Amino acid sequence: MRRNQQRMRSLFSKCFRIPYRIVALVLVVNGFQYFIAEGSLAQEQHNRLYRADSEIQRVTYSGNHWVGYPSLSDDGNVIVFQEEVRDTSMVTGEPRVKRIIKAITADGKNQQVLFTDSTVHAPVPYEDSFLLVGTKPPLVSGDGGTVIFALSLSSPADMKDHVMAVVKTDASEFQTITFTNEMLSSRNWNRENFESDSWARVANYAISDDGSLIACVVKGHFGPVAYGSLSGIVVVRSDGSEQRTLLAPRFENDRWTWNEFPRRPLTGGGWAFALTGAGETILFGAQSSDERTDYDLYTMKIDGSKPKRVTTVQDRLFSFADISADGERITFFYSGKKGEGIGTYVMNSDGTGLHRLTSHVVDRLDYDDVTDSGDKVYFKSVNGGFVFDINQSHEVLIFDRSTPGYVRSGVDMDFPSYPSFWAPDFVSRDGHTVVLVGVPVGKDLAELFVLTVGKLKKTLLICPSCGNRMDPSWKYCPYDGTKLE
Repeated sequence: MRRNQQRMRSLFSKCFRIPYRIVALVLVVNGFQYFIAEGSLAQEQHNRLYRADSEIQRVTYSGNHWVGYPSLSDDGNVIVFQEEVRDTSMVTGEPRVKRIIKAITADGKNQQVLFTDSTVHAPVPYEDSFLLVGTKPPLVSGDGGTVIFALSLSSPADMKDHVMAVVKTDASEFQTITFTNEMLSSRNWNRENFESDSWARVANYAISDDGSLIACVVKGHFGPVAYGSLSGIVVVRSDGSEQRTLLAPRFENDRWTWNEFPRRPLTGGGWAFALTGAGETILFGAQSSDERTDYDLYTMKIDGSKPKRVTTVQDRLFSFADISADGERITFFYSGKKGEGIGTYVMNSDGTGLHRLTSHVVDRLDYDDVTDSGDKVYFKSVNGGFVFDINQSHEVLIFDRSTPGYVRSGVDMDFPSYPSFWAPDFVSRDGHTVVLVGVPVGKDLAELFVLTVGKLKKTLLICPSCGNRMDPSWKYCPYDGTKLE
């Protein structure tokens, strides 16, 4: 996710790098009404920059395999990740990749293989195919006990992300879940030229903290193309005992038909899809009117009550979004209609208090992850990794090349990368444990590392008037005489 997203954001940044005050003026002059739903657009400002007393420790030792897509438990003790073993077929001479899902403790002492490509047959009626690790990253529940990930089917079925795998982090209780389209299951779908009554693909998913509930965006069908496309939202118990559809079209007159709004939830990668800690509320993006590009963020209770629209952006350019564990705060990145309003926004889940975060470290804050509490936003600059503390209104440098344990191999250490638009999950609930990637000396590919964030030390002041960084011993800004506090 992050690499493709960074390229897109970098392009926007180069084209629209405008000082804060000018950006605010442009938004007003051009009538950027999209974000002004309840109250005006506000900017989060501060004048403090801190440095954390942190350290980095290596966790994985994979040889020269690829490792990535980490998911960290709330307490920071369990990491689930994907490993790729690349070699050459002795039969055909062609390169091949074997994918493995693993769990490891954050100290690196205990590791468990949870699933390996082509070791389990697909469920009926595709038992002639093997299950393969899908295109979506694994997720571990907040309590560190349950892992979910998408599985594809090998030939002859050849289906991407068709089923969901559920397994405990000790590799026990492995099972697969196929998602039934309730709009077809009660019909004679064979006579209507459907090959199956299941959804074709899992597009996104989230899991509750206790691992008991899974929410998914699903899409596609096994009928004629002329029936049209579809997507929906379903929830399922992780033991497979119960499955319910919360949002989906009806099949009427040989077409998939939506009779009300919102409709067509975003299905690209991880666009705007998240679940609160207790699994009570889902955050998602969906179409709000007949206008094809009129999309906004919604919240919806898992009891199926009517979704609530929380933004009035009227645009599809949400890169991703998150909702706090208690369901009170929403964070999202907006890519900007016509280049306007690009950046990270936070708001209350009732739609109030919307404002864009403004950094004194980077020209525009492009967030990589956010704590479950929604009060700490993580982002990267050329100088290192930072946290924007919303409650305290300051920024913290949590690692750079001087941090103990930093790998100096010619490739900068970084926050993990994910598939395009997939919401990240590499920070513990308290924000003290963060997963990093780095390339050790003598190795071609990255390994996983754990950053432990320690106490804060004030390093710089930011002049609230001119925005320049000041020495903390200065009492007045040397540029314009502003008193520094």
